[in-house]
Amino acid sequence: MVYENRDDSKEKLDQLEIFQGKIKLIRNKKREGLIGSCFSSAASGTAAAQADEGDVLVILDSHCKVNKAWLEPLLYAIAKDPKMVVCPLIDVIDRVTLEYQPSPVVRGAFNWYLQLKCDNVFSYEMEGLEGPTTPIRSPAMAGGIFAINRHYFNEIGQYDEGMELWGGENLEISLRIWMCGGQLFILPCSRVGHINKHIPNQPTVIKALTYNSLRLVHIWLDEYKGRDWKEVAQRKRSHSDYPRTLISNFELKTTGDLGKTRISVSPQVWRRA
Repeated sequence: MVYENRDDSKEKLDQLEIFQGKIKLIRNKKREGLIGSCFSSAASGTAAAQADEGDVLVILDSHCKVNKAWLEPLLYAIAKDPKMVVCPLIDVIDRVTLEYQPSPVVRGAFNWYLQLKCDNVFSYEMEGLEGPTTPIRSPAMAGGIFAINRHYFNEIGQYDEGMELWGGENLEISLRIWMCGGQLFILPCSRVGHINKHIPNQPTVIKALTYNSLRLVHIWLDEYKGRDWKEVAQRKRSHSDYPRTLISNFELKTTGDLGKTRISVSPQVWRRA
């Protein structure tokens, strides 16, 4: 299934009709972003997780290039454990030259600024029977490149419907998986190239990023909410001139809609040895 909302891509995407029903093209009526495209709403009409009929959902950003035999390892892992959410190892595609550059084996992590970071994988973690193809447990993932059992995705509530446009959904879904009975793994034998886009300095994007980060804190971080997250969000992406009204009014805006987004939640604490 392909989701798009750009008028200038309409003609090119119409060519997908040659695949005779194997690809569904769904056009959003407005810019929905990754989060909005995964939900049914008055604006977008149909959601991937609800419109698709397969047992496995594979979500990919549009600016990706899959490598050889990338899909089979993802499907095999989910077939063994429906609550195992898996991500390919993400290689880098230069956004100027489009050169494909393989990445080392790393796991996803994040810092106190809620920024996704790469964390080294220890050699002993890949010394089992599967060797260098051993699935790597990962605290976090990129968010727009993963495979998940559709029924489990619905069971944990999919993405947070209260988030806006873009930003923070990767950490939110990662915490949701670990705290709702699932596991998150990187599969080194599955590789997908990805173009790292430049984050535009646009008020709507910065507003969504800041709001989503604060929402994540309020829903998932429990005793860690005692940190000065408002100041962290204020300084996120170095946009120090961001209006403080959003920060100060956040709790009022979200009262009532945070609800019990969490289902069968159990606390998980990650520590490096």
